[in-house]
Amino acid sequence: MRARLDVGSSRLRGFISSVVVGGEEVSESPLKSVRDHCLEGEVFVRTYPGEHGQVACLYGDPEGLRSLAAFLVAVADLDQEKLRDSQLPKGEGFHAHLKPGVVLCDESLQLDVGRLDARATGDTSWYKSG
Repeated sequence: MRARLDVGSSRLRGFISSVVVGGEEVSESPLKSVRDHCLEGEVFVRTYPGEHGQVACLYGDPEGLRSLAAFLVAVADLDQEKLRDSQLPKGEGFHAHLKPGVVLCDESLQLDVGRLDARATGDTSWYKSG
């Protein structure tokens, strides 16, 4: 079993730093609930060719899946409107990169988790163009 990983620890600062532009401290920010979340257990992502293209699979032990689920709820509950432009520019949705060997198991692919709704605009059409 993996050791408890604290998203607020120095080991995982890169996990949220892509959102906190300019190195602003997150402790007084709406991001605190996301950053303070701990991922426990084992979680990994892999893909394989399927009948209709690539299939993405997310696997984990019960503890890891519950922990990831709690993280997803924290992302869903994040009030993006309370973030400053330096933390999340208007027109962008919050996202985090869960990296292998840092947040996920070493064998995993990177998993990006994010919000479809853009801050200040609420636009959700951006993903359709990619």
